[in-house]
Amino acid sequence: MNKKSSLNNLLYIQEHRSCRNYLEKVENGFKYIEFSHEEVILEKEISWNYLLFVLEGECIINCNQFRERLFQANCMVLLPKTAMVEIKVIAGTRLLSLSFDVPLNVCDKFILQ
Repeated sequence: MNKKSSLNNLLYIQEHRSCRNYLEKVENGFKYIEFSHEEVILEKEISWNYLLFVLEGECIINCNQFRERLFQANCMVLLPKTAMVEIKVIAGTRLLSLSFDVPLNVCDKFILQ
């Protein structure tokens, strides 16, 4: 039995068919992001709440009235829905992002294990 694993899958499959609250089309959840080079992400209005965990490296975040805030490894930041966000990341930065809205169900896709 050949089993492939990926950090992007975070040890679970994308579909939670065993969950009694399973929804086929869900655009929120955990996402692992790794940056191989410096990058700037600019969003005029984000459509979800985001909880970012900086696993490695550092990033500078501008969010609404907060400017040039430096976040390094082992930090987390909440980016609220409808905020204007600019994120500058350096090469080698690794983030874990949780996007969420008002929970309409209780799916175990949002559980950290």
